[in-house]
Amino acid sequence: MKKILTFIAICLFLTNLQAQQSENSLNFDGVDDYVSFGDNDGMSAITIETWIFYMDDGLKFICSKGANHLEIHTVPGGNLRFIPADLVFLDAINVLPVNQWTHIACVYDPSVELAKIYINGIEVPVVNNGTNPLTTSIADNITNFEIGRRTDNFFYFQGNIDEFRIWNVARTEQEIYDNYKRSIDVGSQTGLISYYDFNQGIAGGNNTGITSLTDLTGNFNGTLNNFLLNGLISNFVDNFSTLIPEVIYSEGLNGEDIPDGWSVVEVVNTDGEITFVTTSSYPIGFNPPEGTHFACFNSYHCIDGSSVRLQQITPISTTNFNNISINFDWTRDNQYSEPYDDLVYIQWSTDGITWNNAGSVKRYYDLGDFWTIQSINLPPETNNLSNLYIGFLFVSRYGNDCHLDNIVVKGYSLLPQAGDLTFSTTDLGSQIRTATANTYDLGEIASTDNLTYLSIEVIDDNINTAS
Repeated sequence: MKKILTFIAICLFLTNLQAQQSENSLNFDGVDDYVSFGDNDGMSAITIETWIFYMDDGLKFICSKGANHLEIHTVPGGNLRFIPADLVFLDAINVLPVNQWTHIACVYDPSVELAKIYINGIEVPVVNNGTNPLTTSIADNITNFEIGRRTDNFFYFQGNIDEFRIWNVARTEQEIYDNYKRSIDVGSQTGLISYYDFNQGIAGGNNTGITSLTDLTGNFNGTLNNFLLNGLISNFVDNFSTLIPEVIYSEGLNGEDIPDGWSVVEVVNTDGEITFVTTSSYPIGFNPPEGTHFACFNSYHCIDGSSVRLQQITPISTTNFNNISINFDWTRDNQYSEPYDDLVYIQWSTDGITWNNAGSVKRYYDLGDFWTIQSINLPPETNNLSNLYIGFLFVSRYGNDCHLDNIVVKGYSLLPQAGDLTFSTTDLGSQIRTATANTYDLGEIASTDNLTYLSIEVIDDNINTAS
């Protein structure tokens, strides 16, 4: 007699599988944490790639091998600089959001004047702001390679690093894109000289007995310096795969008119306005970081206290999502500091009438004029909603104009990833005919308090389970 039996695999099953994989990253405290390696240069071409969770928008070094040599560091404003050789400064502008996992890949081959930077597998524009040409050879020095700081003990990185790889070849965009979200098999790679997956210890646990970082190629194991190795800071923690949000909604503001589903509302006074422009006037020189237009609030011409809200009139849904964030591009400039520092409040509403503040960003920044990538986390009340409105309340302090672009709402899915669970039929005896499952992809599990349901078709009642 054929029967359909449904088995419920309790979360312990997933927990055991995840524990076996030990998918971790390494958190750097931004104070004194770093990893030191041996002398690993002597390459004619190079690719360095890694995932980073960037917690502080400033000058922070991801890696370094002496001054102006194999350095990758962040620059205020969400910018990235790659220095593969002496006085070759390769800059990518406005590519790194704060408090979000981002994959970066830096490629350099002076024999063909090749210099590339990829963000999440996609090439971004790069400018050489150094004085040496792209034919400059990668220098060979005896300084140790380090992750987490510049090798003169400054500019410590604050955040998480995962899946750090060094190649002595120039990887192609397709190779980078095909592999940036996954672990790789060391034995099948050409040109891989170092690979650190950080899958050591227990995430957030007591790892004080671990003193080195394993290189899966066996070439250059690293020494852990000054890490606490206990708790959620300065220790092995969850990896990037558990913390990649999905895009729920985006608006590029690429037109002269108010975009569909949005409106502009005067809140205080009537002299404030929002227009959609192709270049800025106060200050001069800002162009769209993406697309053709961006929003401009005329705070330069408004009296102190005037405010205008750019708000949605058509709601979005966050159903089956939590940890909602609003990401956007925002200009900073170094004119008109306090008390003339204009700002924007990031707001949310469930009815489009009553608005709540989630955070704010000011315009003034003393280090110069540039676009930045901002990220504001919304409260738990915005999780799993059928109707959510977002808004930007611009407030004039009679300084410079404020500029906004590229609005993106992100969240973490509450739904499992559908896929087939594969196992040998000998696991449950020869009576098993088919087995399918809808379950989490193990690389995407955010928690282990969920069940996996398996429907197993059985030929008869006698199931021989293997022990």
